[in-house]
Amino acid sequence: MMDFAALRTQAIELLQREGRVAYRERQEHCAMKTFLDLVLAGDARQDDIDDFVDQWHDGDASCSLAEFLGMSDDEYALWVEKPSSLSLILQAHAEGMRLEKPHRINTQ
Repeated sequence: MMDFAALRTQAIELLQREGRVAYRERQEHCAMKTFLDLVLAGDARQDDIDDFVDQWHDGDASCSLAEFLGMSDDEYALWVEKPSSLSLILQAHAEGMRLEKPHRINTQ
């Protein structure tokens, strides 16, 4: 018989795998190459981001603007709050990383 901790660990791993697969499937359905992909490949400039936002608004993409741009929700929120963070987001992606906002846990 499996204990609760082992069962919980398996459930978390399954949800994480399913989340990654669903995210990748949305990315593939949304666009072959995202804004970040194109900038990192040298096929677009950082300054082109407003044109990509306009394309998303004018099109019928079935994904969020963050996904269309190639950003996580945390990266998108950071960029909206501080547009100059785009360079940092691009640097993280170039190094195979994503920026994540630290989440606070309320213990009260």
